[in-house]
Amino acid sequence: MALIQVTGRIGSINASNTVFILWEKVELKNGSTMNRMWKLWGDASLGLGEGDYLTVRGEYSSSPEVGMDGLVKTYTNAKGQVVSNYDLMINFPEILELKPSATKTFESAGIDGDDARKYGGSYGHLKADDSPF
Repeated sequence: MALIQVTGRIGSINASNTVFILWEKVELKNGSTMNRMWKLWGDASLGLGEGDYLTVRGEYSSSPEVGMDGLVKTYTNAKGQVVSNYDLMINFPEILELKPSATKTFESAGIDGDDARKYGGSYGHLKADDSPF
């Protein structure tokens, strides 16, 4: 397998902490930029969270992206050609550099980071106290 090194931001993590979506910003020859999605296959021991910025190295692999119906996902480009989608994956990831996201500080302070991101603050102060009235 070929080794690859990628730098980007974690966009999402599956429920079992085994697949991490990494978004890499790529500069194109015409000067514009695009985002490339990578799937990192790892486990919870990587200690990654949404929004973390990292450089990772691992084994490159790709496979056709398959939909819920079991068929390969395709689209028609501007030239009328049918193009297949492929998943780009990094297996056995090794983290070379990690810059944790600011939301990790919310959780360590006992604040619901999800509420803080959505509404600008935590709603923990609205919890009922022990008084009956």
